[in-house]
Amino acid sequence: GAYFSPLGKIEFAELGAKMRIELREGLAWNGLPRPVQAVDVAATLTAMADGRHPFYHPAWARSVKLIRVLPPQVVEVQFTQPPVHPQALLRRVIHPWDQLNPPAVPPGNGPYRVAQRHPDRIHYLASTHLVRNAHQPQEIVEVRYERWQDALAALEYGEVDIWDRVPPWARGAVKSKNLLLRRYAWPTIHCLILNPEKPLLRQRTLRRGLLYALDRQAILEYLHQENPLDGSRVLSAPLPAPRQTGDLIGYAYDDSIAPRGFKPQLGLVLIALAQQTLELQKKKTSAADNAKQDEKEASDSAQQESPAEPPPLPSLVLVHPPSEVARMACKRIKEYWERLGLKITLREADPQEDVDDYDLRYVELVIQEPLVDIYSLFGPHGLVADTPAHVRLAIRRLGLARDWRSVGQQLRRVHQVLHQDVTVLPLWQLSEFVALRPEVQGVGQNLVSLYQHVESWEAPQEFRVPRTALAP
Repeated sequence: GAYFSPLGKIEFAELGAKMRIELREGLAWNGLPRPVQAVDVAATLTAMADGRHPFYHPAWARSVKLIRVLPPQVVEVQFTQPPVHPQALLRRVIHPWDQLNPPAVPPGNGPYRVAQRHPDRIHYLASTHLVRNAHQPQEIVEVRYERWQDALAALEYGEVDIWDRVPPWARGAVKSKNLLLRRYAWPTIHCLILNPEKPLLRQRTLRRGLLYALDRQAILEYLHQENPLDGSRVLSAPLPAPRQTGDLIGYAYDDSIAPRGFKPQLGLVLIALAQQTLELQKKKTSAADNAKQDEKEASDSAQQESPAEPPPLPSLVLVHPPSEVARMACKRIKEYWERLGLKITLREADPQEDVDDYDLRYVELVIQEPLVDIYSLFGPHGLVADTPAHVRLAIRRLGLARDWRSVGQQLRRVHQVLHQDVTVLPLWQLSEFVALRPEVQGVGQNLVSLYQHVESWEAPQEFRVPRTALAP
């Protein structure tokens, strides 16, 4: 990806061994009486090299030799060995230097600040010192709709101007209303994260069985209904796949590794085998505890003994975010697994909420730069809390790559290891779209995020009398 920073200018010297960040004038914190300073940037970069800090990034820590502040507003970074893509490592929100230990929610330094926050809406006001465009909206209100039909009606009647993350089944309805659709540059990766505290889920046999028991292609087509997939596809690893030939976002994905197919009989056998293996392990442990004086003999007999009858299939709790896509997908997942005799309990929880009593968690990820973002999944402070040693080793070797050819080879190796181990259960990737009214200008094309060009937005100039979309 090509990167730019709203904080200022980034330059490289000495064949990439030195990086210079020059902050632009007029940067101010929303809520702090002082401006954004070079020391804030230097402190955040230093935290990224500290293995004890939540911001720690192994690739950055291995590369950095020296970070120093130069007057008036310059940060200079010297590398022991230049990283392959240093700009990608800088995708980090800047914190004030005195709010890093422990890191608090930063006061923000963007063009908008939160004025009011309610359960169903957030009200933003423009920061007067950062307004650059006379047509830039002075206020932005985010409204949350529980049903996609309500969001579509609100967009059609003009109650809202932009609808973010349109569900795949609603795209045809949006086009039929003469509204515009813009595709995001990156798809979302949908997968199931395992609870490391559950012994049964530690078994690769069970994880493979759960995947074989799902017809992921059928679920993906069900989510799209009559709409084309348009780059959405089933995955063999939690990495973005190319949506068409030559799509560069898939540089980490190995297309030669096919996703596991739908084989319910094989899935049932693997799940039952994993359950039986766990029961035998428990019996072996119990025998060893009760007969320590003859541990070896008790262990051998426990291994040879089989239970009189197969143990019952497990009961699993599947947690998912309160979104319509996740809700519909998890209902279909539950149907497939319950056909084999498993008992599945669905529970909704906010993605930021800590949940203890669960087995699997449905997550939606945006992996924009696999070279860097792989650490946010399997790194020291990653989303997957208990990463197997051989997966950590493959990712560590990725951090040692010094050119794009080596990066490609190591990423394909990471893909192969993740596929074989089923560290997480990859489901599919969904192409994401934003819908907007034709009179809204400046939103941009091929977006990375909705507010990427917010300072160039131009709200509709005509005055509209408010109407209720659901009124007769």
